[in-house]
Amino acid sequence: MLQAWLPHADLTKLAQFCQNNQLSLVIEAPLPGELPPTLMETHPWLQGGSMLVNFYQTPGYHALDPSIMIFFSFSIFFAMILADAGYGILLALFTFFWWKKLGNYNASIWLRPLLVVISTFSIIYGVMLGSYWGVAPKSGTWLATLKIIDINNFKLMMVVVLIIGCLHICIASGMRAWFARYRNERIHSAGFILLIISMLLYSFGILKHNSQIIQPAIILFIISLLMIMIFASNEPIINMKSFFKRILHGFSALTELPTLFGDILSYLRLFALGLAGASLAVTFNSMAYHMTQSGKPSSWVLAILILLIGQTMNLALCLMSAVVHGLRLNYIEFFKWSIKEDGYCYQPFKKQEISHE
Repeated sequence: MLQAWLPHADLTKLAQFCQNNQLSLVIEAPLPGELPPTLMETHPWLQGGSMLVNFYQTPGYHALDPSIMIFFSFSIFFAMILADAGYGILLALFTFFWWKKLGNYNASIWLRPLLVVISTFSIIYGVMLGSYWGVAPKSGTWLATLKIIDINNFKLMMVVVLIIGCLHICIASGMRAWFARYRNERIHSAGFILLIISMLLYSFGILKHNSQIIQPAIILFIISLLMIMIFASNEPIINMKSFFKRILHGFSALTELPTLFGDILSYLRLFALGLAGASLAVTFNSMAYHMTQSGKPSSWVLAILILLIGQTMNLALCLMSAVVHGLRLNYIEFFKWSIKEDGYCYQPFKKQEISHE
């Protein structure tokens, strides 16, 4: 007798196989207390998202598949940390020349579409910043007209990345609320979304000195706290003991607020790392330029070496930072607010040749 899990889409094939081979088959739906394996089915071009998700944590069977969200959010974060169109072009060239080799192996074929999206986003964001290997286009040129973001405007950049962080965590909480099995869990997660919205409105009202925005924001903030506290537990109130337990759970839920604020502030790394990479690129360019001012042939050789070594080192640091911190914001912050239960990957029963050497 063989007992195993099977995707619903494959039931017809299995039934036909059993009929052709005169085998008995019993099909049962998962019981409420069981945890079936997780099978994330995505388009081949978005398979990189599934690989990134399973690399760290497989979501539970009842949770939403976050692979598409991880695919695009990682690509956006990668581009913001790389923060240079020139580096994006180099990444695109690497993808072009290694396209065939990456497709020769199943273990690396998922990298091809991911690299295409990352390269595209990196070039677009770099053009918006007006940074090409640390060199800004001359004013009046068509490239200069495409620059719409000033990375040296610290106040603006901090606001932008914090809004991105709020949006990212709101989406995560929304995913948890949508797939929650109990009503209280849905309302509890929705409370955090309302809390973030109220904080954004309050901050905007303070900046604009507008009491018509501040007062509704305070009301929303109070409502969100009540939603978080009242619906922090699924335990029904049947006596005084359960009533006090619900109150205790409500106050303990407030301990998540500092965590929420800390997670939102974590997105400042998108600006900080992007600025660090851009500053290093400008510094190496400046060093090479000053080296050529002496007019000696040897100074030009040194300038070229400074450019090659400096830009290569900066590119390596930017790529490493983009991968590590781009994944971190998804694995730590996003998963914390979206995935409540862990799962395990679906591994089908199959024939497999085993080497006896």
